[in-house]
Order: sequence, then structure tokens, then C-alpha cells
Amino acid sequence: MTCVLALVAALFVATPAPSLTPSPAVTPNPYTIYRRAVAAMRAANAVRPQYAVYQLDYIGHNLVLTPTTTNGKTEWDINLRHANDAHSYHVWYRTKDDRALQQDDVSHAEYRGEPLIAPSEDNPLDDASPSPSPSPSRSPRASASPGPMASSTTGTDSSSVNPTAQVLGAVTSEASRYYEITLVGLEQRDNATVYHLHLRAISDIDDHPLTDLYVDPATFLVRSAHAEFTMRRVVFEFGLQADVDFAPIGAYWLLSAVHFHGNGYALFYHANMECTLRLHDITVPASLPAEYFTLPAAPKP
Repeated sequence: MTCVLALVAALFVATPAPSLTPSPAVTPNPYTIYRRAVAAMRAANAVRPQYAVYQLDYIGHNLVLTPTTTNGKTEWDINLRHANDAHSYHVWYRTKDDRALQQDDVSHAEYRGEPLIAPSEDNPLDDASPSPSPSPSRSPRASASPGPMASSTTGTDSSSVNPTAQVLGAVTSEASRYYEITLVGLEQRDNATVYHLHLRAISDIDDHPLTDLYVDPATFLVRSAHAEFTMRRVVFEFGLQADVDFAPIGAYWLLSAVHFHGNGYALFYHANMECTLRLHDITVPASLPAEYFTLPAAPKP
């Protein structure tokens, strides 16, 4: 799904982070943490597994998930509608061509084509490391067709930083010179100790939406990120908040959750909406059957 993939990417390589408490005598520079996080995510992004198998849960409020299948290929849309929506899928994903087989856990209906969301949106590099030994992968059902630190530290970045540093997916922070960055402190997040960085865009706010990063103090990989977007015009206003989470799975640093919350108005109309996509029970097998990703032949004219 394009709107999701525009905010998240990829599989990142790392080892699980141990608890780490830096010496209180040393106050880390928030810009140093930021730049090291950019470098760590870039390096992690260079190695991706070839396949992933995972459970995907979708929960939406006034956002309804709709698959559309044409000639056997499915595309996914999230439509604004006054309703609650929930789905669970088992997904078999191939990185090299961004293909997936998704099976609805309730109806057992199958969908082939682009995934609703995947741990990776780009092709793996040629020198990618082999996948770790996976747990036995689940096959499709037989009935289916295929098988706090109290003090805060702020500062300004006086060094030259190369622009367009990708922090996570297409949510890019071009360089710390575009942000005022504050180290809020050390916090616990999902049973892990993290640096909490607060970012405030100095200019071009619409192009620099990140407001918070939660960075592992041992590996400097980003565990979570928060972004906010606001559009204001004469007769309407729309705000969107987005959160993404990553977690270590074996040797990889994988996307584990995406959450959107939006609200806005146009003239006399108001709308609130949100959705959560959670990826869990993830394995990275060395291979999957090619027929999982084969689209049916187009009908002859």
C-alpha cells in the first residue's frame, strides 16, 4: 500500500540491544546521537533477507481496508468511511520483486501481488548476508489453492552534514541542520533502554515532519519514530500523526508496527480516523515456493 510504504522501509541488520546506562558524568550530544542513528540505519538497511513470513493485523477506525483484484493481482486501498474495520492475514513475502501471498485468517481468501505492508520495500543488495535458520514456515491451508533523565540537552549543529540522510523509509531527515534536537533523556520503551530525541524543524516544516526518535544506546538503531504533518488552507485543515516501530528478529532489524491518526475539517464537516498495522510472529526462511508468488495468466482476448 503506497501511503504506508511511503513512511516505512525495510529490514535492518542489528543485534538485540542490551540494557545500557551511560555514565551520568557524560552528557551525550543529541546531534551526535542523531548522526550515529542515521549512519546505523543506513548500514542496517544494506542487508535484507530474501523472504519473510509473518502475521499481519489491521485495525481501522473510519478507515476501511479494501482489496481490489484484477486478473489475479491484488492492490490495496484504505478508504475513508464511517465504520470500524479489522482483518488478520498470514503473509508470505518475497523481497526481490515485492510480491506477496496474503491469506485471510477468517475467510481463507488469497491475495497475490503487492503486500499491504512488508518488512522491506526495496530489493536486497547483491552482497546481502544469508538469512538465519528459520523456524519451520507455515504453509497455506490445504483447502486453499496454494499451498528519566531529568535534565535536557539542546544545541545547534555547527558541523557540515551531508543532506538527504534516510532515517526510515521515505520519512527522510535531510540533515540535523534542519532540526533543533533535544536529548530528553534515557527512557524505557518496549522493555528496552533508549535515548529519546525530540526534534523541532527549523524551517520547511512540511518537509521535515519528524518530532521524536527513540534510539538504542548500544547500536544507535532507531527503535521508534514519531512524525506529524499538518495541512492548513482557507476552508480546511488536516493533521496526521504517524508512529513506526522496529524490533530485532534474529540478525535483522525489522518493521514491527505502523500507526496513523488523523483528524481534520472542511467547511462544516469534521473527521477523525486512525489505523494500526502490526507485524508479528515473523520468520525469515531461506526460501519459499515460487508458486506462492505466481500470478495467474491474463485471460486471452
